[in-house]
Amino acid sequence: MSRAVLAGMLLCVLALAGCSMFAGLSELRSNLTSAGYETQNIEHNVVNGRNVLLINAVMPHGEPTDAEANEIAEIVWTKYPAEVDELMITINGQQFMDASAGDLTEQFGERPASLGTHDGGGTNVLLIVVILVVAALFAGLMVLLWRRGRRVQPSVAPPSYQQPPPQYPSV
Repeated sequence: MSRAVLAGMLLCVLALAGCSMFAGLSELRSNLTSAGYETQNIEHNVVNGRNVLLINAVMPHGEPTDAEANEIAEIVWTKYPAEVDELMITINGQQFMDASAGDLTEQFGERPASLGTHDGGGTNVLLIVVILVVAALFAGLMVLLWRRGRRVQPSVAPPSYQQPPPQYPSV
């Protein structure tokens, strides 16, 4: 297998690792836009094992209210597929909400079963670990093949095809 194919496979594995997170953020941005909110920035960070979702929205039609922040939080809580341990919402540069998963559960009820759980993100962590292990194996294989290709092969003398001189009987 050539090194170019292995490099391509490694890039594909690493790209797949980020696709699911970006798809969830893209879907959330679309849901917020459909509800009339313009988002400048949406970030999902994992800080010390806690999933923190940061949303920075802009309200061009006047002063934002707590009700708008609550509506954004409800959209996140009921539609965002990834786990959320803490939600921080900023509207027009002013922080309106910093809520834990417990606060959001009290306010909006339990999340739908198809969305992220509150068990520490076991499935997300398992998926990331599996992807990293596969990526490490591909990287190790690439290095092994690269080093093997660079190794100087010992020179071997070509086989000799000379025939010994004929021996004549002595007279």
